[in-house]
Amino acid sequence: MPAGLTIEVEADKAAIKAFMDALARYETATKRSMKDAVRSVTIDLIRSLRARTRRSPKAVPRMEIAKSYQTPKWIRDSHGGKPIRRMSIIRWGKGKNYLTQRYIYGGECFSAPRRRVVRRKGKIYNSSTVLKIRPFSEAQMRTETQRVYGQIRNWGLAKKSWGWFMKSLFRKSMQDENPRAKIDSRMVDAQKRESDTEYSIVIVNRLDYIRKAMPPGAMSIALRKATNLINHKIESGLRSRRFET
Repeated sequence: MPAGLTIEVEADKAAIKAFMDALARYETATKRSMKDAVRSVTIDLIRSLRARTRRSPKAVPRMEIAKSYQTPKWIRDSHGGKPIRRMSIIRWGKGKNYLTQRYIYGGECFSAPRRRVVRRKGKIYNSSTVLKIRPFSEAQMRTETQRVYGQIRNWGLAKKSWGWFMKSLFRKSMQDENPRAKIDSRMVDAQKRESDTEYSIVIVNRLDYIRKAMPPGAMSIALRKATNLINHKIESGLRSRRFET
């Protein structure tokens, strides 16, 4: 039964060739069908790609948060007149960064007595009190801004995208670290074609920042790791005679 695994990636030719050779060897050495071979090596490749994909942090780094000097820098909260400070946050979306502006409570209000002596007709009239503001430090305001506005809803989405293929193609689940991150058909696509004369698998990851989520050379490394795992399975199976029927 002709079968195949389509690979169109940015990886060195040697890594691709070694992977495809391991696929062919798996079928021959284990005496399994090409369908089983393609299925097994695809799972190994997806797991290897997932392992090479970096997970985004759960919140914007504090170094990406700072005081904004756009005016007005300070405004008064309508509830109790609290002083709130404008802060700037650098966020990422679709592989690009953009600046957002948010106000955060940035000072402590306290009453400070100030005595003002007024003499009228031999009498002394008492003092008055004034409201003062003691601003928080920038570090305090960064921390609070990160807590309130800096959460990243879809953290781990790139890593999770590879798990989608496992579930869609092979009904295998992988650890779901962030259930709020949603994968849909705009991001990923998987096709499995099977007939009496053909069996093939095509996986497409369209996530717009998937390349940025993987370090340079990650695809070649993932292919080599998957190749090593396939060869290890072959050697281990032959030693244990697991493949004999």
